[in-house]
Amino acid sequence: MKKWSFLFPILLIVFSTILSWHQIISMADGSHYFGDEIANDQSIVSFFSNGSYKSVQFGLVYSSGIAVTWPGAIGWFLGQNLLAARISCAFFSWLFSLWLGFCFFREERCSRIESIVIPVFLWAWTVTSPFALPYWLGFLHNLGELNAVLLIGFGLFFLSRKLFFSTFLFGLAVWQGKLIYLPFVAVILLGHLLALKLPAKQLIKKSFLCFLTFMSPFLIWILWLSLKFGIPTMIEWITGQYQWVNFMMSHHQKVLSHNLVSGLERFNSPTMEWASYSIGTKMKNIMLSLGAIGITFVGVLLGHKKILPVSNQEKLITIFLACAIAVHTIGHFFFHPFMWQRHFQPSLYIGFGLFVFWLTKWIKSFSFNARPWLYIAALLLLSIQTIQGSKNHLLDPQGSYARSCVDLYGSSCARPH
Repeated sequence: MKKWSFLFPILLIVFSTILSWHQIISMADGSHYFGDEIANDQSIVSFFSNGSYKSVQFGLVYSSGIAVTWPGAIGWFLGQNLLAARISCAFFSWLFSLWLGFCFFREERCSRIESIVIPVFLWAWTVTSPFALPYWLGFLHNLGELNAVLLIGFGLFFLSRKLFFSTFLFGLAVWQGKLIYLPFVAVILLGHLLALKLPAKQLIKKSFLCFLTFMSPFLIWILWLSLKFGIPTMIEWITGQYQWVNFMMSHHQKVLSHNLVSGLERFNSPTMEWASYSIGTKMKNIMLSLGAIGITFVGVLLGHKKILPVSNQEKLITIFLACAIAVHTIGHFFFHPFMWQRHFQPSLYIGFGLFVFWLTKWIKSFSFNARPWLYIAALLLLSIQTIQGSKNHLLDPQGSYARSCVDLYGSSCARPH
């Protein structure tokens, strides 16, 4: 019986992982041209080739930095085509997601096998329709949103024990990852520092050291540019990056002012990407953002009443993150000129993390035996994955853009006409 209780989850892990990778590889092969993907791959391949993080489309400017795009270069150098780069991006996102999940569930006193099984199936659910996260394939395209939030996740894991290491990871997630995560990282650090309840002098000192550590990836980068290419190139990068951020903000404001759709009309306007989403996608967007806010405030309330074992640090950080999601959600739903799904990913990933955090707390606190339900959900998922996998080729027998893209700077990878 004990042997079977150990063997059964292992078999579930193996089969679900195989089917998940069938889905991922099929999508990687079938996905078409995406401009930002080519630019990011050009930048990271260029960096490993000559030290210059530069693309044809954007020059030295980037929206996804080295810390989140490096897997694409490994795949490109090994396979010499875009499919290999995409699979490499998927592999490392998958690997670090499982690692982070294992660390979290072990910290929550789950068994080793549970700490492996749960992350495997959480990953599988997030890439399997109809339960998949909206725009989950972004990590295939080397866009950086998932990898940046994984850095933040590891930073949260080490925050209580290695503050400055965590702060450095937060800096990587922002300055060499995705700048859009800056507000989320800021509220995490604010919540942690307030939870320490230090005297004012010590709080100011620790905050200053955290700020320097957080800025260190940015400072290291401009030092690298100065030593490798000279001061003028470093200045060119700083001014270019500033102008790019300013242009994107002013461009969005200009588009919004010329194509103003406000209030509830936005949700039915054909100029908004939201109008093209399925009902399921819309519901997942709302659940993972507004739902994460709701579950956080319920969890904090239960923690305040000593029903859930939640530390003061966890309360403050989760409340601040929920508030950051609320602000980001309002901005996206009512002020974003296009309501692009990709720009909503930070709230979705962090909202998903809040759901996992609070549900784990609830299951533990109420001594709920979730194992039978976990296995039922796993079997349901395997059934769906099997049906979907039987309908899709692993690789398109007619060939694909991803396999034919063999020169990042040539016609094989250019936008099809």
